[in-house]
Amino acid sequence: MTRTKKNKTNLGSILKQVGITVGDIVTGGNVSKVLGAITGSTTLTPDHKEQLVKELQLVLSDIDSARDMNTEVQKSVNSSLLSKNIVPLLAIGVLLLFMFVQVAPMFGIITITDVALNGITNVLMVVVSFYFGSSVKGNDV
Repeated sequence: MTRTKKNKTNLGSILKQVGITVGDIVTGGNVSKVLGAITGSTTLTPDHKEQLVKELQLVLSDIDSARDMNTEVQKSVNSSLLSKNIVPLLAIGVLLLFMFVQVAPMFGIITITDVALNGITNVLMVVVSFYFGSSVKGNDV
């Protein structure tokens, strides 16, 4: 299966133009900035603008539905101990990884690139937004 090159006006390229990451979006702080970049773009067709706004709504609603699913698992009496605790354990693991990556270079244990650090930070922001919510919901876009 060969991959075809996509048009460079997808949501990821819009985010690069605006200078923010997906981690910034899921915490709700820069959604209006992204929407402004999409609607104010002169290179995008109206159909493409509508498609990008829908994609942004999907990202935000996906986070919301994950929270709903986790809430149902926690409420269920039929859920196993593992299924109730796997999400918090993974969140703790991501937090510990982030802390290790921040502290370990100071002691010469590891060296890390800015790209890797940025990726781990974005994952941590997704975890934080999952637990503490976002100020913007998918249908607010």
